[in-house]
Amino acid sequence: MAEIVLNRRRRDRGLSMVELLIAIFVVSVGILGTVSALWYGIRSERNSERRTHAVFQARELINILRSGNYPFANPANLVVGSDVNDGDIDNDGDDNGPRKPFNAPPFANHFPANPFNFQRRIEMKQLSTDPNSHLSNMAAIKVTVYWVQGNSEKEVTLWAYHRRP
Repeated sequence: MAEIVLNRRRRDRGLSMVELLIAIFVVSVGILGTVSALWYGIRSERNSERRTHAVFQARELINILRSGNYPFANPANLVVGSDVNDGDIDNDGDDNGPRKPFNAPPFANHFPANPFNFQRRIEMKQLSTDPNSHLSNMAAIKVTVYWVQGNSEKEVTLWAYHRRP
């Protein structure tokens, strides 16, 4: 009987090494899962912030183009390769063409800082050259904003139409 009590006391003394390792493993998996979810949330928030900022900047650029009547103020603005028009709006194959810094002329005074190193591409076109058509008073504007995030390039494209005032 004394031997049974003595064996029982030896077993009840504490944790074995295996039990301790299992407990450490379970706690580690829980902590790593929490840190992973937190890291994913931070990356998503950063991506959302840049995308939101890019959409805001593209909208501002469209508003400047429309308020300054850029499509109709100077016929040279509609020529592909001008300071304002970077490509042919009808040719999606040239969308990887030349890009300019976001605050490049003629918009340097409107956007003095470029915190995310955005690049821009503006494409404009008068919808019709027929003076008898109502579309001759309309222009299409396409603004694409590019930025690099991590190892990939991101972009936001906005379309707008402008009517000759």
